[in-house]
Amino acid sequence: MVTENPTRGPKGDKGDDGVLARPVRKAIVWLFVVGALIAATNILFTVAFVHATQNAAKRQAQAQEAEARRQGLIIEQKLCTTMDRLAARKPPAGKPSDKSRTYLAWQHDTLAQLGPDIGCDKIPRKSGGTG
Repeated sequence: MVTENPTRGPKGDKGDDGVLARPVRKAIVWLFVVGALIAATNILFTVAFVHATQNAAKRQAQAQEAEARRQGLIIEQKLCTTMDRLAARKPPAGKPSDKSRTYLAWQHDTLAQLGPDIGCDKIPRKSGGTG
């Protein structure tokens, strides 16, 4: 039944209760599929980027740690070499009752013991040397 409204024109036939046409439904499904693919790709690239960044930071930290260890060994070798050289110096000969001689002997014994106390007897180092 078609009724006419003078201001609007004739009313059309009743349609299919809000069901979308097949091409429109396909287009909506494809839009969801494309959106899901873009989201999945984004997640994969983000995971790969974070993984690469963490690995780079880890490698950098390991390199810095190795360099610090190397520099520590160099300083340790220099310190122990100096301690050996100080311990090798004997106090001058003199009377045991001389207070200056007694002090120098005590100082020598203390320096001679300092190297082993800090572990210099366990450190491989260059022998001799000046400086």
